[in-house]
Amino acid sequence: MTDSAPQYGVDEEALGLAAQKSQEFVDELLEKEKARESVQREADQEQDQQAAELEDPRNAETWGAKALIKEGQSILSQVVYKTLHPLLQPFLSVQ
Repeated sequence: MTDSAPQYGVDEEALGLAAQKSQEFVDELLEKEKARESVQREADQEQDQQAAELEDPRNAETWGAKALIKEGQSILSQVVYKTLHPLLQPFLSVQ
């Protein structure tokens, strides 16, 4: 009995080349996605840093006048609290 189905010739070299090109394309897409994610992550970190600096200038990598003033206020308020709190403690205790 003979097989009556038509025979198709497959160019294995062309098929291999097409598979290789497809893989290169996928690899390129993955690399571009990684690069995009890296850029996005850096932008998010920069935005977070800017928000932190707006909230408190002492969060900046280098301090300017605002950060120094803020730190001075913090130190002064701690000194005042530590000095006055023991003195006012008897008046603040309700019995």
